Amino acid sequence: MTIKEAQELIETWTGKTNQHTNELTRIAILTEEIGRLNRVIVHRYNDHATEPHFRYEVSDEIGDILWTLIGLSNQTGVDLTASLIHALERKSKTSDSE
Repeated sequence: MTIKEAQELIETWTGKTNQHTNELTRIAILTEEIGRLNRVIVHRYNDHATEPHFRYEVSDEIGDILWTLIGLSNQTGVDLTASLIHALERKSKTSDSE
């Protein structure tokens, strides 16, 4: 699946399920999801990793972050493919000048 296809898929799902939220709510949800990923990483890769309630899947949390980020991008009119290409170009220029 391409990034564009992911954006279209989530846009279609959002329209069908009427799951619309405003931008401020969506950024709050994104922040919460990033916090969950942080918790998973901390607990999965430290001394407490063997405790059953810390056996979360990193992929689930990253999926939730992508879902929310794509929804926010759709809502604000951001083409994620173009945004990623632009970021890569900026990062390449920065690393070339070092």
